[in-house]
Amino acid sequence: MQMKVPLSLRAIYDTRVEIYTRLKGQVDDAVAGLKEKRWHYESRVKSLESFALKIESGRFSPPEQLEDFFACTLVVENAASIAEAERRIKSRFPADLNRRPPDDTKTAKRADSFPFDDLRLYPKWSAGSSRPDLSIEGLRFEIQVKTFLQHAWTIATHELVYKADEISWAKRRIAYQIKAMLEHAEVSITEAGPLSKTPSLRKIDKRTDELIKLTAAIKKLFTIDQLPRDIIRLVENTWDLLQATNTSLDELRRAVTKETSEGRGIRLVNLSPFGILLQSLGNVHPDRVTAFLQSPHARYRMLLPQELSMPVPASGLVPDRLLRL
Repeated sequence: MQMKVPLSLRAIYDTRVEIYTRLKGQVDDAVAGLKEKRWHYESRVKSLESFALKIESGRFSPPEQLEDFFACTLVVENAASIAEAERRIKSRFPADLNRRPPDDTKTAKRADSFPFDDLRLYPKWSAGSSRPDLSIEGLRFEIQVKTFLQHAWTIATHELVYKADEISWAKRRIAYQIKAMLEHAEVSITEAGPLSKTPSLRKIDKRTDELIKLTAAIKKLFTIDQLPRDIIRLVENTWDLLQATNTSLDELRRAVTKETSEGRGIRLVNLSPFGILLQSLGNVHPDRVTAFLQSPHARYRMLLPQELSMPVPASGLVPDRLLRL
C-alpha cells in the first residue's frame, strides 16, 4: 500500500521524474568514465514517497529543483582516495559546484557525536558537447563520496537510522556506536604509516623479519620489469618453498647467482620469477628437492610446470607432494 501524496506534489514529481531519469543516464555514463575500476558507483532517482516526505519538511524550495532528486554515490578504497575522487568530479563538472562540508578542517559536529557528514558535492550537469540535451542542461544533482567502510555502515544501518517504522533510542545508539568504531578504523587505515612507527607497534616477529630480508634479496636478483606487481605474494611463495626444502636465504641467493653465471638463472625467459628460483634450487641442491618429495610430513605442494626440469625421484615420491602441469 502506497502513502497518499497530495495531487499538487504528485503533479510536480510527475513533471520532473522523466527529466531526472534522463539526467541519471547521462551522469551514470560520465562517472563510469572517470572512476577507478576498483571504485563502486550507484545512483537513484527519488521515489514519489521519498520526494513528498522531503518536501513536507519545509526545508527545500522550490520542490521542482530538489538538489537530490537525482543522487549518486561514488565509493572509494579509503579516506586517502577521497581527494582524488573529488578532483576528478570537479574536473568533469567544474562550473558552480557546491560542496558540503565546505571546509575539511572545520565541522559542525561535536567531538562526542557521530552524525552523517560524508562528503557531498552538488554540481550542475553540463553535457560538454555541441548538442546538449537542453531539458537537463544545468540541472543540479548530488554526488556523495564515501569510503567502503562508510558505505557499508550506511547499508547495514539504513533501516535503523532512516527507514524504521518506530523510534528506538537503543537501535540508533547501536548504529552510531558502530559508526564511531568504523571512523576509528578509517583513521587507523589512513594513518597506518605514522601509527606503525609508534613504540607499541614497532615490533617484528621472526617470520616477518625473514620475509623482509627475502624481499630485499629478490629485488636485487631480478630487474623491476621481471617482477610482478604483487611482490609480497611472490615472497611468501618463495618463503614457503625455502621452509619446505630446508633451504636458507643465502643458499638460495648463491644458487641463483651460480645458475645465472652459467647462462641460466634469471636469464631464463620461459619461467616466472618463482619458477627461476625453484629451477635454480633444483639444479644446485637436487638433494633438497628429493628429500622434500619423499618426506611424509611436509604439507607443501611443489608446482612443476612443463617448462621446469626438476630432479624427481623414480621411487619414494609421496602422493600429492608434486603438482604437475
